[in-house]
Amino acid sequence: MTLRTVAAHVGLSTTTVSHALSGRRPVSEQTCRQVRQAAQLLGYEAHRLARQNVTGRSDAVGVLCERSLGPLSDAGQAALLDAVSQVLQSAGLDCLMLASPGRGGVPLHERIVRDRHFDALLVLQTGSVDARIESLVRHHVPFVAVGRCRQPAAHVYPWLDLDEGGAAELAVGRLVDGAHRRIACVHLDPWLHATHAWCLGYRTAMQGGGLPVTPQMMLAAKRCAGDGYAAGVRLLAMRPRPSAVIVQHPQVGNGLMHALLDAGVDPCHELAVVVHEAWSSGRIDLPSPVARVRYEDLAAAAEWLGRRLVALVEGCTVAADHWLCRPSYWPADAMPDQPLG
Repeated sequence: MTLRTVAAHVGLSTTTVSHALSGRRPVSEQTCRQVRQAAQLLGYEAHRLARQNVTGRSDAVGVLCERSLGPLSDAGQAALLDAVSQVLQSAGLDCLMLASPGRGGVPLHERIVRDRHFDALLVLQTGSVDARIESLVRHHVPFVAVGRCRQPAAHVYPWLDLDEGGAAELAVGRLVDGAHRRIACVHLDPWLHATHAWCLGYRTAMQGGGLPVTPQMMLAAKRCAGDGYAAGVRLLAMRPRPSAVIVQHPQVGNGLMHALLDAGVDPCHELAVVVHEAWSSGRIDLPSPVARVRYEDLAAAAEWLGRRLVALVEGCTVAADHWLCRPSYWPADAMPDQPLG
């Protein structure tokens, strides 16, 4: 099936048909619709390289992440990326992962956009102060981010983020309602804006409940079960020991709970654990039932991100709008398909 076959079918020149399919030259909407319908009927699909030469596009979106933070080991992040890639694929776009060699990674994303490897970027794991965001905004690179930053640039690009501050406040509030007074907090890399929000939410809720916040009760951990286990050992060694802990990431929570269980401590009754997880469809099985703070908007979030990326690839202006996904609390005895507690 060739372009000439489509042109003969609709009685137009190959040049007009090419312009109608590529959008590179003005063609009436009626003609464009007629050509697209004929191409679909005949099963015509433009050769990818030829189409890219005509349009000047790569038809690809790059996903820019921090290598050191390992997003593909994150079940929630992987679930979101899978859903976004399905939206992009339905629009004929590829979605490819890029790993910054180090924090900031400015040369990498400037080079790939300059060399037309990608038409737009999806930026993951934003920092409170993120050199990548500043650079992308300064060079007018089309991108959407999963995450905010605390720089002025945060107001001029579209982002979707989890309300991790609200999640921490929700978790602490439920524990305070359950008469807990010594509540610890385990958090991720302080560079991440998500961690800044999580810790701020924890402090806000503790202070709102009239409870003290001490540095010893705030433990940093990498995004892995090993660091979670080490954090659990440190919690058990505290005197007096906390009666509860909120954990920012499920892999860390997994390790922490194994430490409690190995020490013979019940993570539901002797030291209550509330684990923050991203999307319910990307959940990690934990060794014992615990309360979770989670989000249910995965499909809608993926659609929101995907449609904006498609618009950027097509050269459309995308508003710098924002979506902050709100969390819900699930008690330890809630099943995945049960109403929220």
